[in-house]
Amino acid sequence: MEATTKKVRVKLMSPNVLYCTVRETIRGRWKRCTFYTLGWPDILAVTESPFQTDDPVYAAFVKETRVVALFSTSLEHLETLLLMPGLFNWRKRIVFADVPQKLRPVILSVSKAKGGTLGFNEFKVLEAKPGEVTAQPVPENYKMRALDPETHTDYAVSTRPYYIKGARCYVRDLLKKFPSIGVFDKDDICIGFEIIYHYGTQGMLHVREEFRGQGIGTSIATNLAQKFFSDGLPVYTVVEKSNSSSIHLHLKVGFRIVADVDYLRYHYAGVKTELSENTVCPE
Repeated sequence: MEATTKKVRVKLMSPNVLYCTVRETIRGRWKRCTFYTLGWPDILAVTESPFQTDDPVYAAFVKETRVVALFSTSLEHLETLLLMPGLFNWRKRIVFADVPQKLRPVILSVSKAKGGTLGFNEFKVLEAKPGEVTAQPVPENYKMRALDPETHTDYAVSTRPYYIKGARCYVRDLLKKFPSIGVFDKDDICIGFEIIYHYGTQGMLHVREEFRGQGIGTSIATNLAQKFFSDGLPVYTVVEKSNSSSIHLHLKVGFRIVADVDYLRYHYAGVKTELSENTVCPE
């Protein structure tokens, strides 16, 4: 059933990404999702709807691939949610974002039963509470400010090794609705950045290779964390397990590892998804 955000909020435990999405919905910064539950008022499992948009270009992102978070404390209840008629289109590509690793077996089982395959990457969730991370100054001769959605979306998307068709609109949407930080050189060229996702986590931390080793990434990550702290909130970031340098950076400045999650990619047999490598997502 469709649920009101305030009621769902009390049923979820941080650092689950759906908790943060509900929080951002209540705050009014994100209004593109509704929430669906198994059970009411005793919630047994919960997920989110596809993004809601009237923009035909943005709709391409939604149509191509459904990116969704879900949560349950029970594998049995999660399986029931996944199999609810009409809730998921198992003939399309689905990305299950930041799923607690204990839930992987049931998603794998349902994926096979629906005629698809499931790939995954493992991530670490890192947390810091207000006062645990100190903002580090930007190195001399560099400037720090928010990214411009119209000017810097292309650059942000181009730093991803792969992207889904239509993702450019999603990134621009995030830059319009949430804080971000960019670092700029003397020629006012953006040489590093990080943004906040609608899941309430900071991520996409990137510094151009030729500018690394100067502490720029540390400056970006620690200053963006203050955006959460100023609201009295903890900050979370999700880093791929293999990205040891980023994990080390965050641990060094005061973050700690609090959870292990998966990024799961469901493919239906015979359906090819349009992915591009190291290029800007076209409109």
